[in-house]
Amino acid sequence: MVHGKDFSDLSMACAAIRDAARLVVAAELDGRDKALLELSGGLDSSILAGLIREARPDIELVAITYYARDEDSDERPFARLAAQHAGARLIEAVADPCEPPLETVLDAPLSPTPCEHVTALAAPAASEAIACAEGMNALFAGQGGDHVFHDAQRPWPAADWMRHNGLGPGFCAQLRDTVAATRTSYWHILRATFAAKGFRPTPPESVVRAQRLLGGAVEAAIGEKQRDPSAQPIDLPPGKQAHARAIEAAEALWAPIGRSERIEIIHPFLALPVVEACLRTPVYLLNQGGRRRSLQRIAFAAHAPPAVLARTRKGGSSGFNLRVVEANRDFARALLLKGRLADLGLVEAKAVAGVLQRPAQASGADAAMMMRLIAAEAWLRALDTWNAQFRERA
Repeated sequence: MVHGKDFSDLSMACAAIRDAARLVVAAELDGRDKALLELSGGLDSSILAGLIREARPDIELVAITYYARDEDSDERPFARLAAQHAGARLIEAVADPCEPPLETVLDAPLSPTPCEHVTALAAPAASEAIACAEGMNALFAGQGGDHVFHDAQRPWPAADWMRHNGLGPGFCAQLRDTVAATRTSYWHILRATFAAKGFRPTPPESVVRAQRLLGGAVEAAIGEKQRDPSAQPIDLPPGKQAHARAIEAAEALWAPIGRSERIEIIHPFLALPVVEACLRTPVYLLNQGGRRRSLQRIAFAAHAPPAVLARTRKGGSSGFNLRVVEANRDFARALLLKGRLADLGLVEAKAVAGVLQRPAQASGADAAMMMRLIAAEAWLRALDTWNAQFRERA
């Protein structure tokens, strides 16, 4: 349950979200004289570095950034700026697509949902080694910002505005902002805004092509869920529904894949005070002015370097994902073509085999879908193991 009414004013929302983040970070730093931070150079981790320094000017802050050896995913220039801004000592580590082997996902215990972030397997081991060497037992991470601060790339802000305020003054400006943020047409946004029962934007062509990897049972299951009256969303504006689903999806960040039991992983932006403050903020305030996550940039303007605050995109992980698939293609082939997903009709064997045969020619969306399928297969196997153990104990 979220306590309190929605914020109607940008400055009020900024202050509430900033105060909540400060409160959480200060509480997590209590009793520590050192802090280790995963610093990607993106908006969330850079802001978190600034919050840590603001809360504890005297703390020894060590940041670690991981990079792949390709231009698209090398974020070190921004990580260096953020580390300098926060007065952190920066450690740069290479992300190796071969280490650890992808079959490590099968060693993870059961989590509430599958973890999509299987390519982050190498980071915890390196972070643990650094934490132990530095005498630390916790790792701060800015993950979850996309979910909580809501990187709205869908046409919902205008629809939410109309739900809250009608077609009165301000609607045309909000419509213009939504068009700018989504880079779509006025007709597209108006259609979404006035649709009686919601509107599903057409996904990018690369994403549509990647869905060919899914078996027919997936589409059937989705159709059954949509026809189920009990599965209908609660009475919230469409943008806020999407925001709530995004926060729910952040649960996967706590999945135990690759995570060490020797160090605690701390996600301040997923703490309840921050989540509640963001849920009380309409999505059109979170992305005001046609700029994605504009409220976050305004609220934390003093906590990150201007060059980071001005960023509109991050380095992609597509190239690294493809190299992971290529380095582990034999394992992935056996896992996906002879596993539980295949038995259930949830993967299209011919399409998956095609990607594995020529991974270098696959798209980034194909690689991302492969990572999701591998995570889902590992999760199903962990569930089978848990069920078998439960029956033995019963």
